[in-house]
Amino acid sequence: QAELKDEDCVDPASLPLHQFEVEELYELGAVLEAGYHWNESLLAYDWAALKRLDYRDLVKRRQEAKDAVLGNLEFIDIDEITESVDKRYEKLEMLGQGGMGVVLRGWDSYLERPVALKLIMPNCLTDEVARERFLREIETLSSLNHDQIVQVFNVHKDETLLYYTMELLDGKSLHDTIGVDVECTWSQRFGVLANMAQVLHFIHEKGIFHRDLKPDNVLIVEERGPVLIDFGIAKAQEHAEGLTQAGQLIGTLAYMAPELVRGGGGGKAADIFAFGVILYEVLTGKLPFTNPVTLKAKAPPLPREHKPELPQEAEELILQCMALEPEDRPEDFGIVAKTLLELANN
Repeated sequence: QAELKDEDCVDPASLPLHQFEVEELYELGAVLEAGYHWNESLLAYDWAALKRLDYRDLVKRRQEAKDAVLGNLEFIDIDEITESVDKRYEKLEMLGQGGMGVVLRGWDSYLERPVALKLIMPNCLTDEVARERFLREIETLSSLNHDQIVQVFNVHKDETLLYYTMELLDGKSLHDTIGVDVECTWSQRFGVLANMAQVLHFIHEKGIFHRDLKPDNVLIVEERGPVLIDFGIAKAQEHAEGLTQAGQLIGTLAYMAPELVRGGGGGKAADIFAFGVILYEVLTGKLPFTNPVTLKAKAPPLPREHKPELPQEAEELILQCMALEPEDRPEDFGIVAKTLLELANN
């Protein structure tokens, strides 16, 4: 701990955080917070929360770190950024933002079509890992030629600006299309989810793991079905160790497989677990876990406890996908898609 305090900034991604005790993680987060290293402190607090959510004022500190990460974006001059973008892109306006980048809606005046521009934040340009991850996202999307994966149009890369343009999709979320509050049949729900599983089977067959599957990363587009729209932390199988270091949390906690929470790597089985959580949430209207720490230790409540009319076969599939051990989950998304198609046809 004394050594950590002497450092200007300790990168938690370089430490085996899954082996730390909650007290050590809390202290590390506080040290990083004191140095205004908000992203790093949030990572330490996330791991502490997995150990013991009610430790001291951890919930409060973790939320403050989250607010600070998002708050940092408020100091970014969007007008200044858009001034640097190629003048062919007009009518730029904010569409969304995250910890590493922003997404803008715009109009390509050359090709006369709407586009979305995703830019890496200027303060991340000098971060080698952030820059490499952003470039890998572009490479991944460009390599996947599929109607149900968002299409990249152009890339701009120099020392002061890095962004790419992609198709601007007009679609609805999974919840707004097939959620429990939407009037549709079980057959329709299973059909959409089967289609999504087929797309995931396609990217796995290409040797790519998504690693951040969640409803927010899927849009249901008319005449195309579910379209995957975000590959920010996707990884090719041959680069499985690349930018992710031991102990680093990758993905969104609610959808994270137990092996990832324990500090292991994310591959095919981790994507299948995340898809199981999506099935659970979309088909019951509830997330399986209210506290991500439970991911490490036990199976979720039975889905039919929340939604008794859910077919038994669907419940069995959800539980198979969410098995605690990777080897107990379906072998691949082809099997998952086949089961969902059978449910849709029945």
